[in-house]
Amino acid sequence: MTDFYFGQIRLPKPLSSDTMLAMSSVTTFKKPNPMRTRKIVIFAILTAIIFLMAFTPLGYLSIGVVSITFLMIPVIIGAATLGPLGGMGLGFVFGVTSFIGCFGFSTFTTLLFNINPWLTALNLFFPRMLFGLVAGLLYKLFKKTIKNEIASDVLTMLLAAILHTTVFVSIFYVAFSRDPAFASYNQGFFAMIWAMFGLNATVEWAVCAVFGTAILKTLTYFITRYDRKKAAKSEANESQETADDDDDFEQFTAPVDSETPADNQSVNESETQEEHEEIPLE
Repeated sequence: MTDFYFGQIRLPKPLSSDTMLAMSSVTTFKKPNPMRTRKIVIFAILTAIIFLMAFTPLGYLSIGVVSITFLMIPVIIGAATLGPLGGMGLGFVFGVTSFIGCFGFSTFTTLLFNINPWLTALNLFFPRMLFGLVAGLLYKLFKKTIKNEIASDVLTMLLAAILHTTVFVSIFYVAFSRDPAFASYNQGFFAMIWAMFGLNATVEWAVCAVFGTAILKTLTYFITRYDRKKAAKSEANESQETADDDDDFEQFTAPVDSETPADNQSVNESETQEEHEEIPLE
């Protein structure tokens, strides 16, 4: 195809009709957001961990009718890495696993469900979702106000666990303390409440503060390291693209002669042909 020139600048070749038709038929797709994709993946992994811990000995330590739960750890970790809404969503997943226990998997929740299913659902879902939401807010607050990252993580884990136990036991006491089903327990009911605030709460808070902080620090370290590598790779790709664009621009704006070598050659051939051309006799 013949090149086009504007003064000393060579213009790009126009696209053929077939090329333009092919380009118009290509469907453009929106590029996925990598941050959103990563959050979905982390949420799915933590959800699977919660279900795994809920239905295996990894998630609960049963002492009589009272169960010490370690499921707060993945919820708080999710709240720290995904934000308050992510923590609330994982708290809802935590509540789902506890509610499933009402159907014979847990002695304590099965007892409550037989007394009042609606109050049992409130007692199992509301504290989980609330503490997941608050854990995300506390993590953001402490990251801004406390310079020591370990101290901020420990406080987030500890305060979120205390909030969960306090709200859960408070709702449990208000909803079921005057129920006739617990009338025969007398002092046994209050002993159960004391067990929740005593041995139960102490173990849960200690586990969250120690193991939860260690897991959270490890996870955030690898996430930060991955983000730095990805940012460096993206910056290198942008630099390479900029260099390629500069080379293309220099080649596009390079000055050329008004007559190309091909044009000069064709002119010389035509002049030589005219010189050797003989006039035919009539």
